[in-house]
Amino acid sequence: MAVGKGKREVFSFDEWVPLTIVSFDQAWTSHTCRAILAPNLCVPVLLGNPFLATNGIVIDHELCTCIDKKSVYDLLNPAPIKCNIIKPDPVFGPELKKLQKSIITDLQNLFPKTHEHLDIVTSDQLPCPITSVRSHMERLVTEKVLHCKDEQFKERFAELFPPDIPNVKDLSTDVLMNIRLKDKIKPMVAHAYSCPKKYCEGWKILIQQHLTASRIRPSNLDYIFPAFIVPKADLTVLPRWVNDYRKLNLNMVTDNHPLLLVDDILRDCAGHKFYGKIDMTNSFFQTQMHPDSVKYMAVNTLFGLYKWHMMPMGLRNSPAVHQQRVCSALHSLIGKFCHVYLDDIIIWSNSL
Repeated sequence: MAVGKGKREVFSFDEWVPLTIVSFDQAWTSHTCRAILAPNLCVPVLLGNPFLATNGIVIDHELCTCIDKKSVYDLLNPAPIKCNIIKPDPVFGPELKKLQKSIITDLQNLFPKTHEHLDIVTSDQLPCPITSVRSHMERLVTEKVLHCKDEQFKERFAELFPPDIPNVKDLSTDVLMNIRLKDKIKPMVAHAYSCPKKYCEGWKILIQQHLTASRIRPSNLDYIFPAFIVPKADLTVLPRWVNDYRKLNLNMVTDNHPLLLVDDILRDCAGHKFYGKIDMTNSFFQTQMHPDSVKYMAVNTLFGLYKWHMMPMGLRNSPAVHQQRVCSALHSLIGKFCHVYLDDIIIWSNSL
């Protein structure tokens, strides 16, 4: 063993991390292996026989080589790094062209003798550090242009990005939250949870906001469930209202509308140039409860009973119903250039 004091030690195979080795020039990447965390190792990382065998590495001590049999890449004697500049994107051509002229002028001032004709020097002939600086500057310009176009996009479609969700009466009713009970005569009543005094004012503000938006209304229903407040890390932000519908969830028929597999989303997104993501605001509160299901929605707070007329968080079927609603609204676009996963919408494209 190359650890400890030379004595054989036993390590727990639970203490390991996935390790992938990449050559300095990034031309060779190993298979991911399990690296055991060993104390008092003589070197930071020790690559033993399992790693060499898995990656097909052949070592020649006489020639001092360490070659991958498949790619014939020599880990100990890599080829010189070939420096290439990222080709200017046609979308940002004018900006990058100005940057190119500016960099060439600066390089001519820095290297007047070495690069007297730098304006006709190809990217392969430029010194590697200079190429890296230029590539980094090009990325900065690209990010700046993208930021400006993002602001223009938001300004152009400002009506589609309101500061808050629409009023209840303006929401669509094509998909409603409908609750079906397994046992309709099973009683469900629970007392309210206590709340620390310092959070009571925040809870009262939340109740008033939902009342104003017509998401909740005072209630005297027979089905009553507890609710409580969870404070956020930033105490200046209103706490999170949590409904404890566990008893109701156990007696509810499950909605089996499926969520799309993340692997399928990543496969469709791969290979594109531009990506965008829309995170829906108060997504569950944009789906109305079915009129016949409102009677199950009463929650007990320190300030009285209230019933939800919008789909609340805490119901086992809320994610499935929300997924169904968004998929219904975007059914003609899903798979072409966007996908939906709950309240996140990812968009991809090869052009702006």
